[in-house]
Amino acid sequence: MMKTINKFWTHRGFGTGFGDLINHLSYEYQQAKEPTIIKWHLQPRTHRQVQRVIKLFKSNSLIKHEFGEYIKRKETPYSQQDHEYWPAEVLHSSCDEKYCAIWLYTKHHSQSPHHQDKVVSHYTLQRLFKDLKEGGYKVVLIPSIKRSAGETLYDIDYDFEQYSYLVQSILKNCSFSICSEGGIAHLSRLMRVPTICYFNQTMPWKGHDFNLREFWTGDLYIPCNDLTMVKECYMY
Repeated sequence: MMKTINKFWTHRGFGTGFGDLINHLSYEYQQAKEPTIIKWHLQPRTHRQVQRVIKLFKSNSLIKHEFGEYIKRKETPYSQQDHEYWPAEVLHSSCDEKYCAIWLYTKHHSQSPHHQDKVVSHYTLQRLFKDLKEGGYKVVLIPSIKRSAGETLYDIDYDFEQYSYLVQSILKNCSFSICSEGGIAHLSRLMRVPTICYFNQTMPWKGHDFNLREFWTGDLYIPCNDLTMVKECYMY
């Protein structure tokens, strides 16, 4: 008999951000020790988001997904988990040309510290580009999708399938990435891309019940709260 894990909508919603879902799915894939069905009982638009994120992962033969009717339960919402990520379907394979992939928020419509702590000024970006150029790197900017929560230097109208292909292609061949803590940073981690993750955490963030700097510290990952110091990082 297969193990069943039910995912319900809670009284405080569900972690539906791109990075939240990558973390969530990766954790379930890593924890699976027996054949398991994950039954999703979320809102239809959230089901679509989950289905998109599933495609980014290397498959796990123990996991099957089912999508059922929307059910709301008064339960504790999902929090991100500190763990080694399950691998992506597309993994990093740096090309000979040196370039840095950048995805950094220049503004965010939410005023919560959780989001504002990830925003970078235009002055800082200009300084960063200058430092990268002096280090011999070209810069490739990863856009955001228009009307998403945060904005980068430029945004595009692509649908998710096109957008996903674009972002994975950029990340796959870059020398390293510099990302605001968020969805693309988590995708970069999933793809095993050397990643400098920017956040200037001023207070604990909801849904992160662990040390975020430790989470983004590893052989391939470096936390950063001052992008003027990026050239001190090992990627150089």
